[in-house]
Amino acid sequence: MKRRHLVLGGAALLARPLWAQDAPETPAATPVSLYDPTRYVFAADEGVAQVLVVDLEEGRQIDKIRMPVAIRVLSSSTDKPYLAVSDRRRYAIVLYDLENRDMREIPIPSRAMRMIFVPESSKLAVVFEDRVGMVDYRSGEVSVPEKTFQNLYTRFSTIFSVYSQTFWVLQENTPLIYQYSFLNPEAGWQTIDIGETRGLGRGAPSFEDRLIAFNTYYADEGIIYFADSGKIIKTGPMYKSRKLNEPLLEPFIDNGMRHVIFGDTSGRLLIYEPDKSDEPQRLDLGYRPRVFRTGWLDRYLVVGGDRHLSIHPFADLSQRTQLDFGYDEDVLDMWISGDSKTVIYGRQYKPLLGRYDLQHMQPLPDIPLSGISQPIFIRMGSTNNVCY
Repeated sequence: MKRRHLVLGGAALLARPLWAQDAPETPAATPVSLYDPTRYVFAADEGVAQVLVVDLEEGRQIDKIRMPVAIRVLSSSTDKPYLAVSDRRRYAIVLYDLENRDMREIPIPSRAMRMIFVPESSKLAVVFEDRVGMVDYRSGEVSVPEKTFQNLYTRFSTIFSVYSQTFWVLQENTPLIYQYSFLNPEAGWQTIDIGETRGLGRGAPSFEDRLIAFNTYYADEGIIYFADSGKIIKTGPMYKSRKLNEPLLEPFIDNGMRHVIFGDTSGRLLIYEPDKSDEPQRLDLGYRPRVFRTGWLDRYLVVGGDRHLSIHPFADLSQRTQLDFGYDEDVLDMWISGDSKTVIYGRQYKPLLGRYDLQHMQPLPDIPLSGISQPIFIRMGSTNNVCY
């Protein structure tokens, strides 16, 4: 059967009115560029229609970007001066230019639930309510492969590779993986059967798509799938009991593909080194984790979770450095600076941007934030991580 796409076009869509920022002091004033990938941090709270700008060199908040919609999805390009925002309600994406402070709306055929900028292109990969697509933010063209997935009452998860522009789609009650490459659209959708009987959940890609890691949905097992050979490594049951609707955390793969990390909500981690062994190292955090990152040239595993942030050298995972926070001060999001030296994190109910220097293994002063109650989203124009 002939493959078809839904394509919405082009330049006419981008001719819609633009939203203006605060007027300059004089008509001739030139907006100050906010595009400096290693210097500026962009922080936002869910449901608040503004993005705060923090200058890491000065150690303070310097600006606020007022958005026309409440922010529920925030994405940053890691090689171009753009932020993208969605409120998960409007059939549109708001694109913000950090250099000239212009903002424009790009119409889309459905609500945007997730967005990923594709480096070295003008593309934005978008997860819609029941399908996936690619938006060209210069021309306004939207390409949507003809296949729908579960939504609303049953859910689907996506893994996206910025290198091959490939989506892998995993569904709650389907034990198959659906693969589509926007660099090879003529191949259409490919189906991967790993012999699993349960539905599949969240996952992460590796550099150059050598492998993907994902979880069984509403279950207790993590899976590593090697795309080149079809080899599979399974964690086995990670814990014996859990509360309903409490799946495993999203897996994490570091840049060198040296470590694949699975974790459950009780704080037990399994850390694989696929090139060395099919058997994992085990680490018990003693607290509930929420997000994984690696830093300082992938020497350290950084974990943020409930009231704690801990740094573990891969050379000896037991030698942790741990920051302990107050009641309900859970780590909500983390970013690792492009030079891999600094952890930037936000805590629940705290209008602060936390920092930790991985090179010298010491905390840096928090940066106060004005305009939000907590930084749920933290983004920069550069990162050291493939997965974010």
